[in-house]
Amino acid sequence: MKKPFAKFLSPISPFLKGGPRGILILALLLTAPLDSAAQQLPAKTTPQELQSLLQKKEATAVNIMSRLECADHQVPGSLCVPCDEFAPKAPELLKGRPQQVVVYGDSAADAANCPGLTASTLPGFQVSVLEGGLANWKKAGFESVSIGRVPRVPVASISVKNLKRLAAQGKLPVLIDIRPERLFREGHVEGAVNIPLDSLPARYYEIPFQGSVVLVDGDGRASFLAGSYLKSRGYTDIGRLRGGMAAWNRESAKEKK
Repeated sequence: MKKPFAKFLSPISPFLKGGPRGILILALLLTAPLDSAAQQLPAKTTPQELQSLLQKKEATAVNIMSRLECADHQVPGSLCVPCDEFAPKAPELLKGRPQQVVVYGDSAADAANCPGLTASTLPGFQVSVLEGGLANWKKAGFESVSIGRVPRVPVASISVKNLKRLAAQGKLPVLIDIRPERLFREGHVEGAVNIPLDSLPARYYEIPFQGSVVLVDGDGRASFLAGSYLKSRGYTDIGRLRGGMAAWNRESAKEKK
């Protein structure tokens, strides 16, 4: 019996050897609450479960992508509430609706990276996340609908290396970062202007018609939709950064080694 007991004491022995101060630190660590975000992460709802809930009218699906993306592709009957507006606006929009709320983005990462999205975000509602996002919903064989489809057209992509080469030559095109403002503030390509995708329909006129424009998103997915939208508004010289900021950051990290 001595051996297991010694094994139990091993992790805390440094605190015990520290006298009263060490014991106090140990007590604080043992009584500290778990990270609140970790405690309140929303549960996951499978596509099959969501389909059943929607058929029974026992849940509301909420698309937290930009309004442009939500109008372009969504689970039938969804509410469009962009991530950054979810906490302040969803309670009013959900009044009179079923208690269960299933939130989703294009992929699982969209909901996981939405700040403030927890199981307790909406008092009085049971909030869960669609497992795998809209991509998994489609993979499961369920339909998505469009209430404002953006016709897809070819949008040329440029690699991070080529964009950096143009920057070194002083030939950098106009860079439009379409990520949410909070992500833009965390880091962006030098010289980029932030026009979030959700604001694009209202602010696209701020982008010059003359000269080359390159769109920057998070991982290369949303820029294709944004580029197609801008071309539908008469822009011609539109490109997108291949792989988005994720690719830019990877390349920049390699250069520092």
